[in-house]
Amino acid sequence: MSDVVLVSLITSLIGSASTVGAILITGWARRNEAHETWARTDKVAADARAEAIAQRESQALIADEAHRTSVRLDVVHDLVNNALTVEKTRALLQTRGQLSRARVEMALLIELGRPDDAVRVKEDITMLKSDIIDIQTELADRDRQLKLAGPAIAETEAHPM
Repeated sequence: MSDVVLVSLITSLIGSASTVGAILITGWARRNEAHETWARTDKVAADARAEAIAQRESQALIADEAHRTSVRLDVVHDLVNNALTVEKTRALLQTRGQLSRARVEMALLIELGRPDDAVRVKEDITMLKSDIIDIQTELADRDRQLKLAGPAIAETEAHPM
């Protein structure tokens, strides 16, 4: 072989080798870069998953605490409602007693011949009857509310705090 052909062959081999080397280096760099990208993506996904789990656990705790608070509020409401019912029942009995006394008073005034005073007492009787109806309505409303709150009260009694 002549020197020119040999030089030409060596030059061509060096060119090919450098091209192959560049291709190999570029491929290696791209593969490295892809692995790094996948690693970063995996890390971001793992962090997002951990955050989602923590958030779900936090929401579960909040929901549990909200439920316990609701049950406690139901108990407080029931206690207040019972106290108010006792007071309303006492007021009803007192008003009925006043009505009975007013009726006796009116009968006595009519018997004594004092019709003007009897009219005044009759107005009082009308007002007392109206008060009794109002109190009975409130007590009936409280009874309906208590029946609606029954399931929550039963749950509270089944699972005391």
